[in-house]
Amino acid sequence: MQLLHECNYVMAAICFERAHDSNGEKLARAFGLRADADRSHGLNPEMACTARRQAAEIFYSIGKAEHAADCFFMLKEYKKAGQIYLEKCGESALERAAECFLLARCYKIAAEVYARGNYFSKCLSVCTKGKLFDMGLQYIQYWKQHANADEEMVEKSTDMEELKQKFLESCAHHYHEANDKRTMMNYVRAFDSVSSKRTFLRSLECLDELMLLEEESGNFLEAANIAKLKGELLVGADLLGKGAHFEEASGLILWFVFAKSLWLAGSTGWPLKQFTEKEKRLTKAKLFAKKVSNQFYGLVCSEADILLNKPSNLFVMKQYLSVSQRHSSIRGEILTARMILDHHFHLNISKYEWIDEFIFDLASYSEDQISNNRVSTESLVYFWNFWKDKIIKIFEYLDHAENQDTSDSRRYGGFCLDYFGVWRQFNNLKPVYLLLNSDAEWLRKLDDKHLCVKKKQVSISLHQFVSAARSYWCSELLSVGLQVLKILEFLNNERVEKDLTKSVQLSTEQFFGYIFPLDWRESLRENMVYLRGTEISRNLLEKVILDKTCSKKKSLSYGEIGKLILIILGSSKLNTELYGKILEGLEWNEAWKNFIASLKDDIGSATGSSFEPIVLKFHEALRDTYHANWRRIPDYISPVCFLYLIERYLFLLSCVKGYFFTTKSTFVEWLIYQDGISSSTSSLMAVEQQSLGEILKFVIDMVKQFLYFKGETIEWIKKSHIYAKEYHPLMVLRLVIIVCLIHLNFGSDRDLLLDLLGQKHIIERLPWEFYDVLQRRRGNIDLNVLAQAFGKIRNPLVIVSVAGSCPKFGCPDSIFVDMKVNPHKEEIMRVLFPKTGTSQHHTADFCSGELPQASYDEGESSNLNTQNDMVIDHVQFWEIVEAFKELGDIKDQGTFMSYASKMREYLGKYIFLLNAATEGCLQKERAGDEDNFSREAISLLEEMKHLRNQLEPSELKLENSISIIGALCEELQSRRSTVEPFLQQLFLQKDENHISDESGGHCDAEESTSKAEECTEGKKPATEATVNCKPQGNSKSKKKNKKSGRKRNKHS
Repeated sequence: MQLLHECNYVMAAICFERAHDSNGEKLARAFGLRADADRSHGLNPEMACTARRQAAEIFYSIGKAEHAADCFFMLKEYKKAGQIYLEKCGESALERAAECFLLARCYKIAAEVYARGNYFSKCLSVCTKGKLFDMGLQYIQYWKQHANADEEMVEKSTDMEELKQKFLESCAHHYHEANDKRTMMNYVRAFDSVSSKRTFLRSLECLDELMLLEEESGNFLEAANIAKLKGELLVGADLLGKGAHFEEASGLILWFVFAKSLWLAGSTGWPLKQFTEKEKRLTKAKLFAKKVSNQFYGLVCSEADILLNKPSNLFVMKQYLSVSQRHSSIRGEILTARMILDHHFHLNISKYEWIDEFIFDLASYSEDQISNNRVSTESLVYFWNFWKDKIIKIFEYLDHAENQDTSDSRRYGGFCLDYFGVWRQFNNLKPVYLLLNSDAEWLRKLDDKHLCVKKKQVSISLHQFVSAARSYWCSELLSVGLQVLKILEFLNNERVEKDLTKSVQLSTEQFFGYIFPLDWRESLRENMVYLRGTEISRNLLEKVILDKTCSKKKSLSYGEIGKLILIILGSSKLNTELYGKILEGLEWNEAWKNFIASLKDDIGSATGSSFEPIVLKFHEALRDTYHANWRRIPDYISPVCFLYLIERYLFLLSCVKGYFFTTKSTFVEWLIYQDGISSSTSSLMAVEQQSLGEILKFVIDMVKQFLYFKGETIEWIKKSHIYAKEYHPLMVLRLVIIVCLIHLNFGSDRDLLLDLLGQKHIIERLPWEFYDVLQRRRGNIDLNVLAQAFGKIRNPLVIVSVAGSCPKFGCPDSIFVDMKVNPHKEEIMRVLFPKTGTSQHHTADFCSGELPQASYDEGESSNLNTQNDMVIDHVQFWEIVEAFKELGDIKDQGTFMSYASKMREYLGKYIFLLNAATEGCLQKERAGDEDNFSREAISLLEEMKHLRNQLEPSELKLENSISIIGALCEELQSRRSTVEPFLQQLFLQKDENHISDESGGHCDAEESTSKAEECTEGKKPATEATVNCKPQGNSKSKKKNKKSGRKRNKHS
């Protein structure tokens, strides 16, 4: 054996031979042949192979299998070597056996041997190389099932997962390259995670297979998203329905039908077209919507009907428009508005109605018109502007399409994309704009190079879409605008003379609105007072009278009577001819005819009238109007005119004594009526006490009716074509002031006033500062309290002494006018307007074109660095917030700017107090509540600052600002229930602190306690009384639930 170890194989063979050891001899000879083969391999390969083969056979014959296998391996007889390793060498030689079979290209045997030895990596590698994918998949499943039972497998489990994934991906890649998608998916389904399946299939852009896989897995939303990415929207809708995403499924079908209805082959867009299965698709959308909610179902049914062109007449179109507006559906609003315009275009010109009177509320009038299936130039212009404003919103989106920072822009942007059949999808967070119909007419103007074609999908860049969309909408805007102009031109040619007359009438009616504004306090502006005394003003108002009396052959209506009597009582003397024309139109109404005839005979008279007192005739005229069946009268008197008449009527009643109380606005109206002559009320003082009581009861009953029956009053306002949300608070305030004046002048109805202050629906309409003064002194509402309250609303109380016998009242907040000392109008005006210039100066202002506004005054700017002028009408503040939130309520730039100015003033005051509050200046020490106070104040302060910045004049532009301001106001409105008590508490606290600052925390104030009852009896009030002025907090007395008043008589 030593000779073998020394490699002396010849001598070893001789020794074994002599020892008669045949196996040893063969072993030595085999080693020798192998050594000879190794030495001669390079010199004589053939001889070396022969020697090695002989050695292998000898090794195998004597049981040296491993050596034999090694020799066969060197001879490259791999299969034979592998068989020897596998059959004769045991488990330790499995890897070498598998390697031999691999080299012999016996992949199946090699994989089996590797698997037997748990050589996972090499087994799967052989399966991949030999394309034995099914075999490899079986091994994977086997290992996965037995991994926990085999310790060796457990140790290699981490590596096995990675190897498994690589193998499955390689298998899937192979079948993908072979275009065998079905087999590929067998291996993809074997992936361990959903994310790995998605990643793999997306990398190969196998969206069909991925969508199917997601659907099989129950991931319907993901499957639907893939369908949408492929442009298969109806498939996506079905998948969304399977996944119970009914709202999105319904919306997707509506989108598909909408775009296809516009861009069928050869179509240039509008109008909507019909196509096969359109109704079937929309029926499915409605079925999905029904599973969401009744509200959403109603919206989808409405839009489906619009897309089917079901609205057949104007009334139905109006219903669909209302539904769309209620649900904030941009698509519904634009489509129905365009349908309404098309209906106008297709009608015969003879169907257009002509309106001779000025329409104050064009929106309400136009909607009423089409609700009755009627059209007019006003309805045409209104709906043209309505549709045009929507299209301008689309242009705003196109101007900033890459950066949409408001919900309004996104909504109009979404409509624009939907209109052209462009579906925006995100692929790896990058927006892709897919086209539903790449042959659509609007795309023909673009070069094909601007379209990106990828498989079946065609997409467009945002820049090219914006360019094409802008071109289309410009063309549409021009086309529709020209049709509107064409109709207007034709109508104009038909009625040139009538239109010219109407234009003059419009200007005079407009001037009437300036002279008698909705907010009567506007008439207190000094330049307005002097304007009404000019020749121009008189001529324009007389033109209104002529239009009312000469343009119609029929009798004057109640509405026309109201306007004419306003002009008579609100201007200087009319000529006899005008009175005659008015009286001719009143043959049907004896009460009004008698009253106006009395005015004609009595105006300006300095002596008593021998006829029945004018005040009684005025009473009969008002009674006749009040008891008329106003619902059945087409042109009934407006509440603006009727309240003016009640105020003037109460003024006349108050003149029965030597002094009386009135407001500055009413007194100024009476002064204008006097036209500079000596003031006298002698003809008005012949009313007996018994008659006076009955008359006052009539006035009080009317006031109760208007205040307690809110719904009926609002209905009356709307019937008069007045914006109820704006005017109703003014009307409530006006009526409460009438009650205050009755109390002051006649010493009655204090209980009525207190009851009104306890009615929620009334006090919420009153200016907060006005109500606050009355509420604080509810137990002792006297002359001083009412004067202070009137001052808060910029309509001071006026105490008028007629005969010089008026008691001296200690009332610093009122204006005292002694008509005996100052008998002429100019002298009284200097008392009412102490800083007034000459009338000529104000006439010059008017002639230069500065007309006052016909609605709200923007008010004077407030100085927030002082403690003065910090009053706020909280109700009006929230109404303006609501108006800005409801964007459609603001119709023009003037109203918008007026609201913005008032809102900016209010916000300035709020910000001032909130700043003080956050610094601790106004904060009360409330245990455990300091943090809540600070957080609320700071949050509210930031919101108000942001809103006020948006309302700066330099920033304001109706079309650009309204959406931002609307969103901020909507946020503020949503917090109203939380912040309103908080804001009112700040103002109460501010008032208390202000009193405390002036008096050192408490004071003994001397003030007049004269009451209205004493005034009416001619008593001189007490001049001094000590009152405790410590702050009382924000406590309120309980409101009474009493409700009085009567229903108006329905008989005319």
